[in-house]
Amino acid sequence: MAEQAGDQLTVPSAAELAEKAAGLEPRFREAMDDDFNTAQALGILFDTVRTLNRFLAEGGARDAGSRPALKQLRQSVDRIGGVLGLFQTRAADWLAAREAEKSQQLTIGEQEIQALITERAEARKAKNFARSDEIRDYLLANNIQLVDAPQGTTWKVK
Repeated sequence: MAEQAGDQLTVPSAAELAEKAAGLEPRFREAMDDDFNTAQALGILFDTVRTLNRFLAEGGARDAGSRPALKQLRQSVDRIGGVLGLFQTRAADWLAAREAEKSQQLTIGEQEIQALITERAEARKAKNFARSDEIRDYLLANNIQLVDAPQGTTWKVK
């Protein structure tokens, strides 16, 4: 299956995705049977997931014909992950735990952060950009990154 055109990766078709899905576990087993070649096995898994991501990014999941291959890939990746000890925690749970760890390392509390965000918004409204920048820089020095959006300002731990 040719996925590269020059230096550009092409988007796989549903048929190519189905071919990858069908070959994933046999290729993985073959690598593991080759003197427990985990580097090759991880490469096979990575290559397949990269192909899947390109397929999904281009809206391939909307094609009803791709659903069996997508289901097979999900099950195969889960099984392979189990063999390798991966995916033991749901992604959302892992990310939440990681954010909680970062939050515990903060030197300022959430109430102070929210108060400073409010003060910064008022300073921006009053066109006091020096104070607005000062607040942003202070928070950044304390590992708080502000994210400005049309709906308002949120923050995350850097």
